[in-house]
Amino acid sequence: MAPQKSGFLYYNRCQTWLYNKHFFPILQRKTKPLKNPVDETTGEFMHEKAHIVCHECGKPWSEGDRQYSIRNGRWHHQRPEVTWHRGFKLSSLSSPFTPVPMLALEFISATGNSNLLEAFYNTRLARTWREIGEQPDWKRLYERRESYPIGEVPEGGLMVTLAIDVQSKGIYYEYIAWGRNKENWSIDKGYEAGDIIEDRMQDFIHNLMRREFTNELGVRLPVEKGVIDSGHRTQRVYNIVRNFMSDRLVAIKGDKAENLKTLIGTPTPVDVNSDGKRISRGLMMWPVGSSVGKEELYAWLNLNRPSDEDIAAGKSYPSGYCHFPEYDGEYFKQITSEQLVRTEDRRGYVAYAWEKLRKDNHFLDTRVYNRCAAAMLQIDRYILS
Repeated sequence: MAPQKSGFLYYNRCQTWLYNKHFFPILQRKTKPLKNPVDETTGEFMHEKAHIVCHECGKPWSEGDRQYSIRNGRWHHQRPEVTWHRGFKLSSLSSPFTPVPMLALEFISATGNSNLLEAFYNTRLARTWREIGEQPDWKRLYERRESYPIGEVPEGGLMVTLAIDVQSKGIYYEYIAWGRNKENWSIDKGYEAGDIIEDRMQDFIHNLMRREFTNELGVRLPVEKGVIDSGHRTQRVYNIVRNFMSDRLVAIKGDKAENLKTLIGTPTPVDVNSDGKRISRGLMMWPVGSSVGKEELYAWLNLNRPSDEDIAAGKSYPSGYCHFPEYDGEYFKQITSEQLVRTEDRRGYVAYAWEKLRKDNHFLDTRVYNRCAAAMLQIDRYILS
């Protein structure tokens, strides 16, 4: 591994050092130091007017400013602990022979063509190319919220699942009602502060499992399957599940290595006897394919709602369609907080991995875990009659 260096650019007005990696808008940073104006009449980019904007004062750079910063630039060690060889990384924005409008035109021309974008990333930005999966738009989901009451099962809901994500300072939980064709409704969510090592947290979790929900006919529906993440405080989670004394609540653990290619794997016994042998009828831990669940969920979240005319004509929602009550925006940010990216190393091996776009993704986990709970109830084997 080389002590990689990234070029700094020195701005002669604000007297500030700027990393080379801060420069291009397709990096999707909150600040976009490269301005590519748009013609208000045609909606097209005006690449010939593209310019760099100072990240400190907000004033545009002239070409002379850019050339000055290049002449006065310096290298910065990102891995100074590596001394036996050196590596350098610098984008074309630091080249005195490549004007900003030329780069803007190349980027505009490459947009929509993955092959051209890959070449642009590699040769112009000095970055590894990665294909980004179809991440749902949280604002779109927020805007299509529905007005059904929180805490009740809407028409079409047939069974209820519960998922609990355990964190060091509390637990996140969500209830989902499931209907035909895996159509689903989030019916309640919440957060309870506290370490699950506390006695009261066991009572709280057991009471979550005992909760019942009323549907549109007045029938009370229990939680048919609850799942709780055992990745944190593992032994305590096992004890909470064991003390509930019902197979309606099970312990699960996400497959961080992403080797599992199904939603749920074969459960393994975790209880042992005095001889250290596993008890076959003791507590079982279910592995879950988190990556598989996220891919499916994102496909569901991108589904389009049927038009009012289609619904009035009796057309059903697409399989897997997700309904949401009037939750706050934070919930929708969390369920869309990751993206699937494709990476390729220097040997040409391709790998896919989920990357977090924001700190909190707890309700994304509860959505995936609820889907696994529904799979345990054999929802994928349901036959419409």
